[in-house]
Amino acid sequence: MPNFRKILPLAVGVAGLLAFDRLFKSIALYLDGRPPLVLCPNFFYFEFAANNGIAFSLPLSGWWLNGSIILILCALAVWLIQEAQTNAPSQKIFFLLLVIGGAASNLADRWLYVYVVDYLFLRYFTVFNLADAMIVAGVLGLSIWQWHSRRGQKKLPA
Repeated sequence: MPNFRKILPLAVGVAGLLAFDRLFKSIALYLDGRPPLVLCPNFFYFEFAANNGIAFSLPLSGWWLNGSIILILCALAVWLIQEAQTNAPSQKIFFLLLVIGGAASNLADRWLYVYVVDYLFLRYFTVFNLADAMIVAGVLGLSIWQWHSRRGQKKLPA
C-alpha cells in the first residue's frame, strides 16, 4: 500500500510548479506580438514562442508523437505506483512526479494549441518553459539516483 502521507506533499509541490507553468504560459500567450520582458539584458527574456516540435524545437510532431507521449506517461505512472507501493525514497517519487507533471503540462499544450508554449528565452541557447525544466530536473535526478544506488550496491575489493 502506498504511503500517501509521504506522496501527498510531493504531489502538492509538483502541482504548485504546474500551476506556475500554466500561469506563465497564459502570460506568454497574452504577450504574443508584444515586446519581450527583459529579465537579464542581452541574455534572458520572457517572451512567447510556439514550439511545434519536441525538445530543442526538433521537428517531430503529429498524432504519433502525442500517442507516444501518452504511452510514456502511462508507463511512468505505473512506475510511480510501483515505487510508491514499495515505499521508495521521497526523492525518487519527487523526480518521477516532476517528469510526469512536466510532460503532462506540455501534452496539454499540444491538445489546446497544437504546439507547446515556450516562454523563457536564453540567448545563445534555447527557448523553454517551466515544464521543460521540470522534465530535465526529474530525469537528471532519477539518473543521479540510479547511479548512486548502483554504486552503493557494489562491494569494495578486499
